[in-house]
Amino acid sequence: MKAAEWLSFLEHVQIVFTSGPPLPPDEEGVPAVLRSTLQKYRAEIARYSSTLTRLEAALGDQSEAIKRILVRDGVQSSTVGTILQILKAAEGKSVELLLQQVVGLLSPKTKNGGKISVCIASLSEASEDTERACKRIWDAKHGYLLTPRLPSEPIESAERHDIPVAVIEVMVAGWLQNVTVPGETKDAIHLLAGLLDIKVFHFDIPQATLVSAATFWRKIEDDLVQEEARLVALRKALKAKDPKGTTLLLQEIGVPDTTELDEEMMKLPADLKDLVERLSDSEVELTFSLAAFTQLQRAAMGVPEAANALMLQLSLNYNNESSPSFCLHYDTDRHFETLAHTRYVCSAGSEDPTKQICTSAQTALTWQLSRVIYSEIRRGTTAIASILQYVNTWIPKLAQLCVSCCTRNAQSIQLRRSTPCTGSPFACAQLWYNLPLHVRVPEIRTDTFSVDIALASVYAAAVANKPELLPNCPIRGNEYIKSILNALPSMGVMRDAVNLSSILASYHADAEKLISWAVVHHRGFLATATGLLKIPNLPPGTHQFVLANASPKLENAFVQRIDDHKKDTTVLFHGTSLDRLPAILAQGLRVCSGTALQRTGAAHGKGIYLSDDPSTSFYYSPASLSWKNSGLSNMRMMLGCEMIGTANKVTGNIHVVTDPESVIVRYVLMFPRDCTRVPIRGHIEPAMASGMKALRSGAA
Repeated sequence: MKAAEWLSFLEHVQIVFTSGPPLPPDEEGVPAVLRSTLQKYRAEIARYSSTLTRLEAALGDQSEAIKRILVRDGVQSSTVGTILQILKAAEGKSVELLLQQVVGLLSPKTKNGGKISVCIASLSEASEDTERACKRIWDAKHGYLLTPRLPSEPIESAERHDIPVAVIEVMVAGWLQNVTVPGETKDAIHLLAGLLDIKVFHFDIPQATLVSAATFWRKIEDDLVQEEARLVALRKALKAKDPKGTTLLLQEIGVPDTTELDEEMMKLPADLKDLVERLSDSEVELTFSLAAFTQLQRAAMGVPEAANALMLQLSLNYNNESSPSFCLHYDTDRHFETLAHTRYVCSAGSEDPTKQICTSAQTALTWQLSRVIYSEIRRGTTAIASILQYVNTWIPKLAQLCVSCCTRNAQSIQLRRSTPCTGSPFACAQLWYNLPLHVRVPEIRTDTFSVDIALASVYAAAVANKPELLPNCPIRGNEYIKSILNALPSMGVMRDAVNLSSILASYHADAEKLISWAVVHHRGFLATATGLLKIPNLPPGTHQFVLANASPKLENAFVQRIDDHKKDTTVLFHGTSLDRLPAILAQGLRVCSGTALQRTGAAHGKGIYLSDDPSTSFYYSPASLSWKNSGLSNMRMMLGCEMIGTANKVTGNIHVVTDPESVIVRYVLMFPRDCTRVPIRGHIEPAMASGMKALRSGAA
């Protein structure tokens, strides 16, 4: 019998029997439905008839709680009145169903009517956040979890799960232990947890409880990920068959018609978004600034003078139908945005790139960086943010790495140009030397005098006819070397040649081989001094070069000496002949006293003779012949050296250094043969000291 029917029945019974003979005074002998206590109780709850009907609709006709209320079984009438009054006040409000569900917990066994009354009183006045939290706890206790749904449906809908008690206990503890949750919310949750027999943890949660909850949520997460993958695959399949129809369908059900690329770009950190441009559904262009490159680094790596950025165009493998591919361009490349790009494919069967990729002019920087990018993509890195961060991390380090295999050549020293490593010299060097000459030696187009001095020094060494002066030269025979150099065209012709290799081959078969060795054999970087590195007050016609860095081995040894001695460095000078330069660049200044390479006497014992006075060193700088079309013939060479601490000053301004690793060449100065005005130390030493410091710190 429904509540309204029961109340109506009791009322009619009373009417019938009150018009008949009086009932016995002892109610024990009167049927229950005729007893005055029940009729009085009926009169009290009759005004809540509609409330009881709503409660009945929420809990069902057979609800034990409603039966207990109607017959006042195990529940005080005052408690029932309070409960019904609260329910009536909540009619039509969002909290009504939750209150009705809590009332459904009424039980004569536990006599929990008072607790229920207090709980629903708290919930009826609770905030929306409190109400929402208690609803989630109720649902979880009864096996329902809120999971993401389609946007066209309610944002969250409950799905049935077999939920371990530990999950609910952790949920409750999460709210109760959160210092930001208001006290009234915690009170309501605590009351509800007591009614639902949920164990409450005000402080630490047992490890076993946490593990059980985590295991459950991990399974839920896996299910969601699998469902996402299924839906993504379904969307791809539909798009492949009917792109327009799929777009309309997605609009109808409220699903954004975004690609995986769009979704990935939306997740990019704010500081990376401006560096990524979307080109198509699976193609992006990433921008890498070259602002951190110094002028010397740009020259050494072949970066175009006006280039400010590198552009990496990336085709990503979202549909599993093709492998990722990429190409690199400078922002100065003409029309590269509208070109049909030929990207390098990073497939299982591909190898590290060794040749030019796409249409951009190949440089040492793009060749080396392409190999770095290829290796990372083949390792499985295809996320845009990861590639951005990876390349940005590597770009400043490139000069410290082997140009071919990216093995680190140096740690704490400043290098400007990548060179092949010494670990596997043949393999790495072979890859490097197979590249066009202008890629390996970009200065042949941008700094011709730095190439000229390298060739002039090789020519002078060949004239001297001492094998020790050309260490590891791949071409044998001094006369043969001179014939190659004298056959070369002028540096201007080499600079402007479109196909340099063909031009050089037309002059001599071994021309390119010798030029390449002459410039890079020492594994350092010699360049014309410009900007802050240029020394003022030198005589007219002087050519000044800076050894931006010596070989990694020499630089490492020098820096180690500085760290060991903790001393400042000093500018000293060394006068010698041009034929010594190839060996000096490759091996550093050596102690040649008592050997076949000793040029002058050793009056103050064995050692490297230096001077703090340029005019003294200049005295030991003879004029040297050069190759036929050189622009540096008949010039005198003096070296500007950086010395750790102070050398052994033997007399006047002469210093003798016995530790070769404590001195390094930084400047190569070429004076005209007829130079009569030798610079004064005070006029050039400050600029040289500043330049040396900038080179060592990486500022230049």
